[in-house]
Amino acid sequence: MTNDDKGTTIYTDDIYYQHTGEENTNSYQYLGKQLGLNNIQLFVITVLIGKYVVKDREEITDPATFIKYESALKSGEPIKILQILAIEETDDINILNDKLKLFDIWQGYAMAGMKEFCKWYHSNSIDFQAKLEEVMSIAFKSL
Repeated sequence: MTNDDKGTTIYTDDIYYQHTGEENTNSYQYLGKQLGLNNIQLFVITVLIGKYVVKDREEITDPATFIKYESALKSGEPIKILQILAIEETDDINILNDKLKLFDIWQGYAMAGMKEFCKWYHSNSIDFQAKLEEVMSIAFKSL
């Protein structure tokens, strides 16, 4: 795996990404397609779930990126949400100059959030859309 200034696509865990012909129903690619979300949109949702529902980050041992950073910068609102979260997390606006620290924060929350997201998506006892609306409402009020 390479990791340059433009970023790379996630290769951290078979639970969340399978780069094979068979689709994993817990992968960003599969879930994004099913829900009509692009990578940055799904990434922001899982980061917010990690931050405001799980309230914890997973330790990232491999600094792969879930998002292509240069593309994300052009995404407008989604990247601004992530940047606000990082500033709030560190209480330091200068965090925006430290891409590695940003990714560490974002990825840690995304990994924790993705597990919860997958549980909700595959649960027959949860109204998935209502749950997401509730969580996103809480998250945006907290930002």
